Formats: sequence, structure tokens, C-alpha cells
Amino acid sequence: MKVSPIDFYQFHVKDLDKKEVVNLHTQECIFKEFQAEQLPCSHVITAARDHNINVYSLCANYYTNECLLVAYAEVVYPVENQSDWKTSEDYVHMTVLPPKVVKRVGRPKKKRIPSVGEDPKLHKCGRCKEIGYNRLTCTNPISYTEKSSIQD
Repeated sequence: MKVSPIDFYQFHVKDLDKKEVVNLHTQECIFKEFQAEQLPCSHVITAARDHNINVYSLCANYYTNECLLVAYAEVVYPVENQSDWKTSEDYVHMTVLPPKVVKRVGRPKKKRIPSVGEDPKLHKCGRCKEIGYNRLTCTNPISYTEKSSIQD
């Protein structure tokens, strides 16, 4: 990934053919992973390391050891037997039904939809090792070493 600064806190991160804008002051990235998880994504880590910014300072405080110790500082009591639970009379006689499922028309999709942070698999040419196409659509000339290995 290639990083170019926009200003002191904003960076332009180029990842293959994608261009992303990262703001370290407001802790924002275009992928929204940085905002949702409050953990730096690969673009943020690249921009921070390129400009000697501590990556751990960009993580939320609740990922620290201190917060973990505070969360488990109180005594956690075990759960009683289920027969001893006190439940409201409103819920005792209530029956829970499964959700209504509507069967869709046509054949189901075979290709799965990738997640938000998941990158698609890149095609790599077996001849010239460049990304973006395969051996059949390669326009680069065949090298001499490849010709000799085919004839043997």
C-alpha cells in the first residue's frame, strides 16, 4: 500500500486499484471498520506506521488490559437452578413461534455475498505473475524459458 499525506491527520492510501482516505484525528476510514470496531484497519495501520504514529494509541480504551481488569474486578456469582428462577406471570404461558418464512421464487443464488471487510480473490497470471487477468488472456510475450519447458 502507498501512503500520501493530505494534511497532518488525513492520508490517501492506495491499495492496488482502490484509493482510500484515512483521517487519524476523527478516526475514520472509508470502509467504516475503524469506526465500528474502534480498531485500526489495514489502511489506518499503514498510514500510521508510514508517519511514525503509535498504532496502539488509535485503539479504543476498552481493548486495554486495565479495562479488562476493571470489568472482571467485581465478583461474578453463579446462576441458580432454572427451577428457582423468578419469572413474570405474563411470560410463563406465552408460546414463542418461529418466524414466518417466505419461500422465494426461482433458483437460489449459488454465489455467496462477501462481507464488508472481505476482499475479493485476485486473479494472477500463471505466465507473467501479474494481477488482474489469467494465463489465457495474457498479452505479454512468452519468455524463452517458458517455451523450452513446454517443448521438453
